[in-house]
Amino acid sequence: MMIHANEEATQSRVITLYAAYISLISVYFLVAALLIYITRTEIDAPFLYKWAAGFIVVVVLSLIAKSMFNSKISDSNRNYPKWENIYAAINVLFASVFSVGYCYTALLNNTQLTLAVALILTMQLSCLVITNLNSRKTMIGVVLPTVLPFCGVIIYFSVPFGIELAIGITLFTSIFLILTFTLNGVYNSAVASTRMLNIEIQKNKQKLIKLESNSFIDLSNNIYNRRFFDLMIDEKIRRAKRVGNNLSLAIIEVDFFDEYRAHYGQEKTLKCMQRIAKILSNATHRGGEYMTCFDNKKFGLIAPNVPTKEAIAFTSKMAQLINDANIKHVSTGVEELEKITISVGIAEFKPDNIIDVDEIISQALFALETAHTLGHNTIQVYDYKNIKNDNSAETTYDNSSKPYLVSENPRSAL
Repeated sequence: MMIHANEEATQSRVITLYAAYISLISVYFLVAALLIYITRTEIDAPFLYKWAAGFIVVVVLSLIAKSMFNSKISDSNRNYPKWENIYAAINVLFASVFSVGYCYTALLNNTQLTLAVALILTMQLSCLVITNLNSRKTMIGVVLPTVLPFCGVIIYFSVPFGIELAIGITLFTSIFLILTFTLNGVYNSAVASTRMLNIEIQKNKQKLIKLESNSFIDLSNNIYNRRFFDLMIDEKIRRAKRVGNNLSLAIIEVDFFDEYRAHYGQEKTLKCMQRIAKILSNATHRGGEYMTCFDNKKFGLIAPNVPTKEAIAFTSKMAQLINDANIKHVSTGVEELEKITISVGIAEFKPDNIIDVDEIISQALFALETAHTLGHNTIQVYDYKNIKNDNSAETTYDNSSKPYLVSENPRSAL
């Protein structure tokens, strides 16, 4: 985690190198304009043209470096020392150009002009150093090539007040560098700390998402739990009412579950349910359909935009998959049936229905209860008329209670 944070901090420092690029160029153009303006009556035109040409060349070089950086800005691994050296070199070139201008004006031996140029020099250094707090190399590359030649010229050529001016500029520069070096350390630490904080925030968000996801997972069977079922069935019913879609709810129960647990014990029962849950979950491929735990022996299938006929076919395939799994169950109490089967109760919400969540769940449970009275491996549909499952061997109508129920025995387990 610490290594990752350091990498992120390095990436941030690389980006920050060029983040103030517009400010940097603006300062250089402003200082260049000021120098040209205050020296326009004193400086020879040929020197001015050559100096301006040198300034433009350095600007072009800096634009090329910036375009190179922009082309690589999406790289996941940036070499900070490399880009810092390039950025510092650009500023050294700028500093050299301005140093030539400052030194030339000092040689004109005009006290007022020299003082004005010194003021511009200190202003330039202040703006550039503050702009480049991210890099000590850049700060040094801006300051030393500019200050040292100018101070040397005004002392060597005995410019009026040259010694005093050189001492003042040197003291100002030294104090300013010491302060900015301290700020540089604070700045880089703040960048690293911010990046680490952001990473921790993202990590905590991921943990929270995972925790919330796990809170909807039944840890025993590794599928959605009853809490998720309650939330999702409520949401899907409300959506179905709003947009006018239908929805099928199937409650699936393992036949003779209590007998299985009594005979095989809790541990083996748990493994059996895990296997059944995996089979049912793997059979739920379509988007928007959810296989969930309903209770310790029932599963709930929420199938939006699925009419009853499709729900019968869908759950019939699930019943066949469970049947094909041949999970041994010798205590069913049914002659010649010695494996796990399931029964299913299906209820459908239709666009013109006004039923609520509790009602559709009750309907599905009522259909499941009816399925149990008919035996095993049976699909029973609530309020379902005159539609037969194509895979069904037989369809039996139970008119003993209202609303009507259709019993589907898609395939015999015997």
